[in-house]
Amino acid sequence: ELTLQIRCPRWAEQGLRITVNGQAQLTHTQPGSYATLKRTWQDGDTVEISLPFSLRAEGFKDNPNRFAVLHGPLVLCAEVDPKKPIPAVVGTPQMLLASLKPVAARPNTFRAPADLLRRLGESEGVDLVLEPFYQMHGARHYMVYIDAFTPEQWEAKQNEHAAQLAREKELLARTVDRVQPGDED
Repeated sequence: ELTLQIRCPRWAEQGLRITVNGQAQLTHTQPGSYATLKRTWQDGDTVEISLPFSLRAEGFKDNPNRFAVLHGPLVLCAEVDPKKPIPAVVGTPQMLLASLKPVAARPNTFRAPADLLRRLGESEGVDLVLEPFYQMHGARHYMVYIDAFTPEQWEAKQNEHAAQLAREKELLARTVDRVQPGDED
């Protein structure tokens, strides 16, 4: 007789499925706890464990509207254009999670629809592909954290951005010359 304890990770929100020799085992586990199998084991017994992944958002404690998207234990990120503002969600993190669709033939990869994502200064939405962070390598620029705004907050942010651009344009019109430190031209 032996007691086997199997950890149910915190991210396993859909629970843990265990079979012994193909027979489902009744386990009452909560994420972050252990499933206990107590039995008399025989040579050749096989234990199979299934930990289904689910999408979730994890926000900062001091700013829950800045969050990362995870699929099971995997942190997801999106490739971005460094010459453009970083996209933000106009809505809630939960709205983004509910709208994510799997990308065919790319495990743990999801497409975020353009109707929820916006860039400052642009009226059109942004289509993003979220993929595992560990796959983001090379000379690609990426974002992990996403900011969420209510429609009212986004409108205020857009107005603030437009005012900043107007100030910069006015300053540029009055500028005779400009020196950029480190620029040899």
